[in-house]
Amino acid sequence: MEGAGEGVYKKSIRSGKWFFLNILSQKLIGVVSFFILARLLIPGDYGVMAAIMLVLGLINQLTTVPFGDALTQRKGDIERFLDPLWTFEILRSAVVVIFIFFAGGSLANFFHLSGTDSILMSYSGLLVLISAFSNPRQIYFFKELDFFKVFIRDVVSQIAFVATAVCYALFIKASPLALFFGYAAQYFSGVCLSFFLHPVIPRFSARFNNLMELIGYSKWSYGQDLMSFLSSQLDRMVVGRLLSPHELGVYARSKDLSSTASSIVFTIFDKVGFAAFSKVQDRMDKVREGFLKSVDVVLIAAIPITVILLFEGGALVRILLGEKWLSLVVPLKIFASGNIFFVFNRIVSPVLNAIGRPDVNFKINAIQLALTLPSMYIGFRYFDFRGLSVSIVITWIIMLCYVVIRTRGILMIPKRSFYPSITSGFIACVGTLVMDLIFRSFRNVNTSTIIILVQVAILGAIYFSLLLWSSWKIGKGPYETLRSILRELGVLPQKC
Repeated sequence: MEGAGEGVYKKSIRSGKWFFLNILSQKLIGVVSFFILARLLIPGDYGVMAAIMLVLGLINQLTTVPFGDALTQRKGDIERFLDPLWTFEILRSAVVVIFIFFAGGSLANFFHLSGTDSILMSYSGLLVLISAFSNPRQIYFFKELDFFKVFIRDVVSQIAFVATAVCYALFIKASPLALFFGYAAQYFSGVCLSFFLHPVIPRFSARFNNLMELIGYSKWSYGQDLMSFLSSQLDRMVVGRLLSPHELGVYARSKDLSSTASSIVFTIFDKVGFAAFSKVQDRMDKVREGFLKSVDVVLIAAIPITVILLFEGGALVRILLGEKWLSLVVPLKIFASGNIFFVFNRIVSPVLNAIGRPDVNFKINAIQLALTLPSMYIGFRYFDFRGLSVSIVITWIIMLCYVVIRTRGILMIPKRSFYPSITSGFIACVGTLVMDLIFRSFRNVNTSTIIILVQVAILGAIYFSLLLWSSWKIGKGPYETLRSILRELGVLPQKC
C-alpha cells in the first residue's frame, strides 16, 4: 500500500504539472486579453456579459446533476454510464435553450439590459447547448490524471476566445457582442478538441436508469455545488439588480482579478487533488499528508499575488487598465485581503469529496449561504458595493474558522502540524509589508511605470525568499514541499 500511495503522489505531481500549466496559461492569456480588451471596451460591456453568465451559471447549477463527479470518484468500469450521460446533457441543454429564449426579456429587465443586450440574453442558451455536445469520455483525462490532454483542450479554447473577442472588438464593433462571440468560439473549439483528443464517437442512449446508480453520491455534490454557486454569486446578482451594468462590470472584474492566483490553485485542487485523493481515499495517513502539502502550495503559489494586489493594486490598475477603471481599486483590495482566507476554505472541498464526504461540503456551503445573505444586506444597505465586498470577506473569515473546526475531526490532523506553514507565511507577509512601506517612502506620484513594475517584482521575490527561508529554518513547511515537488518533476535529483 505504501508503494501505491507514493505512486499516486508521483503521478499526481507529474501529471498535475500539465494541469498547472493549463490553468496558469489560461489565467495569463485571460489577464493579458483583459488588459487589451479593457482599452477597447468599457466596464458596462463586461457588466452585460457578467449578467448573462450569471443567468447561465444559475440555470446550469439548478438543472445539472453532477454525474461526472460521481464517475470520477467511482472505482471500476464506467463505460456503460457515458452514452446515457451524453444524451441526458444534450436533452437538458435543449430545454435550457428554450427556457432562456422565452424568458430572456424578463431576465434582461432584471439586470437593466435593453436593446441588443436583451436579445443577447435571449440567445445565450446556445452557449450551454454547444458545450453539451462535448465528448463524455474526456472524463478519462481526469480519472487517469492525463492532464496533458486537458492542457491542449483548454489552452487552445482560451486562445480561440481571445482571438475572436479581440478581432470582433477591433474590426467590427467594441460591444458586449465581442465577449459573447468569444465565449461561443471557446466552447465550440473545446467540443471539437474533446473528440480529437479522445476519438470515440458517443451514441444516443436512453438507458437513463444506469444513471440512477450515481444518485446517492451525486445528490450531495449537487447540493454543495448549488450552495457554493449561490454563496459566491449572490453578491453579483444583488449588484446587477440594484445598480447599473457599469457597476456590475467593475464589481465582477475586481472580484475576478483579486482571485487570479488563488483560483489557479483551487482549480488544480478541485481536479488534480480530487482525482489523486480519490485513489488513496482508504489511506487516511496519505490524505492528511497530501492536505498539508496543499496548504504549503497555497502559501507558495497563491498568497504572493494576493499580497501584491493588496499592497500595490492601485498602482497596477492605473498602469495596466487606465483611468476609466480606477473605481475598481477599492473592491479589488478588499477582495485581495479576503482571498487569503477564501483559498484555504476551498482546498478542503476536494479532500472531503474524495473520501466520500460530500455531505459535509454541502453543510459547509449551506452555512456559508445562510451567513452571506444577512451580511450582504447590511453591507450593501449602508456602504453600497464596497460595503458588500467587506461583508463577503467577513463571511469568508468566519467560514474558515468553522471549516477548521469541522474538518479537524474528520481528517484528524494535529494543530501543531500547521504551525510551520502558518509561521513561515506570517513572516513572509509581514516582511513584504515592511519593504512595501519602505518603497513607498521613496516613491512619488511621478514615478515611472517601469520603476513601479520592478518594485512589484521585487516584493514578490521578497515574499518568496522569506517564505522559503523561514520554513527552511523551521525544518518543515513550504520549503520541504517545494523540494518534494521539484524532485518529482525531475528538477532536483531524488536524493537532494
